[in-house]
Amino acid sequence: MTNQAQTRLLLALWELGGAKQEVNKGKLHDRIKSKDKKIADFKDIFAELEKKGAIAISKKGYTLESPQGLEVLSEGLKSADFKFEGTIVGTWAANALVRWIGEMDGVSSGANVPVERVKSAMSNDKPLRVYVS
Repeated sequence: MTNQAQTRLLLALWELGGAKQEVNKGKLHDRIKSKDKKIADFKDIFAELEKKGAIAISKKGYTLESPQGLEVLSEGLKSADFKFEGTIVGTWAANALVRWIGEMDGVSSGANVPVERVKSAMSNDKPLRVYVS
């Protein structure tokens, strides 16, 4: 459970922009707490991640330390035993994973596609089709 909770916490921190700026404690706490888990249940996890050098903790918030925090997150997501508990996964988690995969494949979310490519694709007489796998 600890690895899964660590990975979920790091994913939430990354998704909230913690690799670039400090994330308010309240925002992160809202993301990681659940029906059966309170923030106090994460106290040891926060301490362990800080000890590993994966996160920095201040009075106001948290920061995902680079590169250590990103490495711990990557290892956690690649772990064969990582899974989300329960039957419902928050939209934020699914979207964060999609963005993580895109960025790890060298595609930044919100990347701008050159206008010339869009125009040339649309100039064909065939309809433009987009497939999502």
